[in-house]
Amino acid sequence: MPTQNSPTAWSFLPLSRKFDRHDFDCGKSAFNNYLRTTANQHQKSNIAKTTVAVCPPDKKKIAGFYTLNASTIDINSLSTENQKGLPKQLDIPAIKIGQFAVDRRYSGQGLGRKLLLDALYKCYTSSMQLGVNSVVVNVYDDEARAFWLHNEFVPFRKRSNSLFLPMKTIQTLF
Repeated sequence: MPTQNSPTAWSFLPLSRKFDRHDFDCGKSAFNNYLRTTANQHQKSNIAKTTVAVCPPDKKKIAGFYTLNASTIDINSLSTENQKGLPKQLDIPAIKIGQFAVDRRYSGQGLGRKLLLDALYKCYTSSMQLGVNSVVVNVYDDEARAFWLHNEFVPFRKRSNSLFLPMKTIQTLF
């Protein structure tokens, strides 16, 4: 039977007002404040879609979250190897993981990886319906950079605070 700490017990759901956003604390005020004050507005305006991770028995408590929105990549920011087969004059379509955080009380339980896999699966299924070449993220500190690099994201050639994961790599996961 799944327990609070069991990764199989997590549910990933669209953000709605039924969730307790104010108790969430990942230790970084920018992410806490985004979830508390901005995420619902972005959801309603179709700027970004937020998915929250909740776990029984309290399905209102947010243990982690991420946002997805449309983005593009400047072809010149990619390495020569990653430019192969891509048009040289166009921005490359991508999906951005704009916000990504796990509440400190759930840190170290594998939830970050589960959130990432859920996000990548959504990006993968979207790529079956529309052109999506990569998933991009911005990194805000060394801890975040280490997480994304560990999960095979690749640095851009000219953007030190951003990383990407090609869709061809994501496809191998599913």
